[in-house]
Amino acid sequence: MYWPFGRRFLIGLIPALVMLGFSGKTFAQTDCADPEVTLKIASEEFEKGHFFSVPEMVIACVTKGGFSRQQLERVYVLLVQTYLILEDQANAEAYYLKLLQVNPEYEAQLGREPVDLVYLSKRFTATPIFSWYATAGTSFVLPKVIVNNFTVNNSNQKYSLGFGWQFGGGIIWHQSDRLSADVSVSFLSQSYLLKESNFFNNDEIQLTERLNSLSIPVTFSYMLTKNKKYKPYVGTGVTINYLVGANQNISLQNRTPLFDTNNDQVGFTSQQLSRNLQVRDRREPLNFQIHVTAGLKYKYKLNYFFAEVTYGLGLINVVKRNTLIDNGKGNNTSTVPSFSLAHVDDYFSLNNAQINMGFIKPLYKPRKLKSAKTKRVTRELNKQS
Repeated sequence: MYWPFGRRFLIGLIPALVMLGFSGKTFAQTDCADPEVTLKIASEEFEKGHFFSVPEMVIACVTKGGFSRQQLERVYVLLVQTYLILEDQANAEAYYLKLLQVNPEYEAQLGREPVDLVYLSKRFTATPIFSWYATAGTSFVLPKVIVNNFTVNNSNQKYSLGFGWQFGGGIIWHQSDRLSADVSVSFLSQSYLLKESNFFNNDEIQLTERLNSLSIPVTFSYMLTKNKKYKPYVGTGVTINYLVGANQNISLQNRTPLFDTNNDQVGFTSQQLSRNLQVRDRREPLNFQIHVTAGLKYKYKLNYFFAEVTYGLGLINVVKRNTLIDNGKGNNTSTVPSFSLAHVDDYFSLNNAQINMGFIKPLYKPRKLKSAKTKRVTRELNKQS
C-alpha cells in the first residue's frame, strides 16, 4: 500500500490528533460559564504539570467575573503557586497582593502550602493601619464632693447615681498587632441625683441635674492575646468633655408643723415647690478625666463587634466658684450664697462609669513589607529536619 506522507508520519499523527482532541475538550470546558468547573480543570492541569496552561485558563475567566470571594481566593493561590514554579517572581507577588485583597487575613501555613509560598507570604501583610468604629452605651455618673458649701440644721445630704447615655464614633491607629491608640467624638448625656433631708428639721430637697457634653476620649490599648476570634484588651487614657448644656430640676418639700392648743405637734402642712434651671453658666465648660477600660472584641467575618466597660476619674471641680454669690444684680459682689429653693451647689468633680458596645471596621491594606518575616519559618523547618 502506498503512504503519501510515509507510514511513520501517519502513525505519529494519530496520537497527536487524539491528544489534540482531549486538549480541545479540556479548553472547551473552560468557557467560564461555571467558575467551579474552571477551577477544577485548572487544578487538574496544575497537578499534571501543565503549568503554562493554568494562567491562560483562569485569568480570562476571572476578568469576566462571576467568581465568589472564596473561589477567587483559590484562584489566586493556584496562580501564585504556578508562577513560583515557573520562577516568575513578579507575577507571583502581584497575584499574592490580589489574594490579600480578597482575603486580607489569608495566612500560608507549613504543611498545608508549599514552602516557597509560605516564604513568599512572609514578605507581605494586610494588617490594617487604621480602623473606624461606631459605639453607643450607657453612662452612670457620681459627683465627688470637694467642698460642701451650704448645710443648715444638720441636714443629711446624699448623692446618687443617675442614668445617662452616649453615642459616637472614632478612629483606631494600629501601632502593632497588640498596641493601638484611638480617638473618638461622642455625644454624652449624664445625670446625678441629690437628696437633702431634715432640711430646717422638716423640709426635704430633691434635685436632678443633667449635663450634656461633647466627649473626646483618647485611649491607648493593649491586646491581651493573639486569638483570632476573641480579643480581650485593656486600655487607659484621657477624656475631654465640652459642656453644651446643663439643667437642674429642684423640688422642695416645705413642711410646717401643726400644733394643738396644748402646743403639741399633731402633724404638718406641706407645700411642694419646684423649679427648672439652666445652669450651664455655673459650670466649667471643660471637664477633664483620666480613664481605664477593659473590653472584648469578637471577630465576625472581616469585622469586629466589641463590648467594654470604662471608668473615668474627674480631675477638676466642675462648679464655677464665682457663681455661688450674688447681690441680685448679677455682679457677684455679695458674700451671701445665692440659692434657688434653699439649694446651693457644692464644689464637686464628676466620676463616671460607662458600658458601651460597638462595631469596628478594619481598613485592611495589602502591602509588601520592607523586610520579610521569615525567621520563624526557618526555625520551624530546622525543627522538622
